Amino acid sequence: MDLNSRKAVVFLLVDILRNGRSFQTALLNTQAPADTLPEIQAIAYGVLRHYQTLSHALSLLMKKPMKNKDKDP
Repeated sequence: MDLNSRKAVVFLLVDILRNGRSFQTALLNTQAPADTLPEIQAIAYGVLRHYQTLSHALSLLMKKPMKNKDKDP
């Protein structure tokens, strides 16, 4: 997976989690080559499927919550 595909996954997840878009709508808005969409979709589904577990694990590793200025836009 190249860097542009990874960035596309991040933007897709931000669009879903922060902007409240549906998965399909956000995927259609993804600016990525068509041949990379299945891989992007699979990774994003995996992250969303395990989001609560990942979020909890991250909270256990952090000593204090992130500041708003340090969060992704």
